[in-house]
Amino acid sequence: MFEGIKGLAKEAGRDPSVLELIVRANVEIHNSPIQKDRGDFSGTLEQIAEDVATTQRLGAAEIVLDAQFSPGVMTANDVVTRMEQLWRVVQ
Repeated sequence: MFEGIKGLAKEAGRDPSVLELIVRANVEIHNSPIQKDRGDFSGTLEQIAEDVATTQRLGAAEIVLDAQFSPGVMTANDVVTRMEQLWRVVQ
């Protein structure tokens, strides 16, 4: 998809090399691994860490992790806890 956007930029007379890929990841953290039909950035912390690594290998300049819609997240403290968990596995 990003290559398509670069192509559109070139067609519009813009320099596609200055574009950066920024990914917003709506994270859904689960206690058990998701085996079938797993969406990107969903599953266990380890599965999500794999998705982050893959996204980095694809050339993402930035990944915005959003855990507010994870199961069990109800309060601001829950969001902070989830983000701390993510921080430990994606470093």
